[in-house]
Amino acid sequence: RQAHNNCLVPNKYDADPGLARWVKRQRYHYNLHLGNQPSPLKPDRIELLNSIGFHWDAQEAQWKERVADLVKFKNKYGHT
Repeated sequence: RQAHNNCLVPNKYDADPGLARWVKRQRYHYNLHLGNQPSPLKPDRIELLNSIGFHWDAQEAQWKERVADLVKFKNKYGHT
């Protein structure tokens, strides 16, 4: 979070592949939890990750970032 100012860790992160695998597992277990399937990810851990701004849906987060970039571009140049 400190290096990139967010908790959006990609599935493949060469700087720390172990972290990337761990984050991918947390997202997987969270989706199991949402689907009322057995998951080792307990509510207290979900809350802890939420408290640091963890992104459960990386694709959605990246999409929103790109839309924000597009809005900045439009504000600067007046067109898209």
